[in-house]
Parts: sequence; structure tokens; C-alpha cells
Amino acid sequence: MAELRVSTVQAAAPEVATPLLVLPIYERDAKPSGMAAEVDARLKGSIERVLTSGDFRGRRDETLLLFP
Repeated sequence: MAELRVSTVQAAAPEVATPLLVLPIYERDAKPSGMAAEVDARLKGSIERVLTSGDFRGRRDETLLLFP
């Protein structure tokens, strides 16, 4: 069985090479801001499209998995 290793780093999100990146998006957010906006730019607006579609609202315990 594969070993799960979890670590945290403080760095600019677009600069981190990782198989999983967790970004906070809150219900009040009409569009990505801060680090999420930087990542969204690299994903060609994928995060903002999901936010404006209404499919994801950023509510408590709500998650969204995006594939680049």
C-alpha cells in the first residue's frame, strides 16, 4: 500500500509543483482573488467560469475538483 505524505509550504501558489493544490474560495467571492486569481489565470479562467456558472458556491463543506 502506498504511503500518504502530507506537507505544507508557504509559497506563491502558481510556483508550487504539486499533484494537489487546495485554494480557499468563499461564498462571498464573485470571482477568484489573491492566489486563486493567479492560479485561475494559469488555468485560463477555469475557476471563474465555475463560479459564474452557479455550479459551485463556496459554501461550508463544499468542495470542487478541477483538472487542468
